[in-house]
Amino acid sequence: MLGNLGTGWALDLARGCGPTAVPWLALIAVVGGCAVALRSSRSRGLPPAEPEAPPAGQRRR
Repeated sequence: MLGNLGTGWALDLARGCGPTAVPWLALIAVVGGCAVALRSSRSRGLPPAEPEAPPAGQRRR
């Protein structure tokens, strides 16, 4: 919810000042940073891609 309020505030501020593309460029940068962080955590094995399956014939606890 805080992100929505901050984004709306930034869009309103940009609309009043003139450069309306600045908040959108900032959001694209944030999304790109999140994608890079997720990819780097996956390459290091965090979090595991799939949960480990129990050996055949055994049930999960």
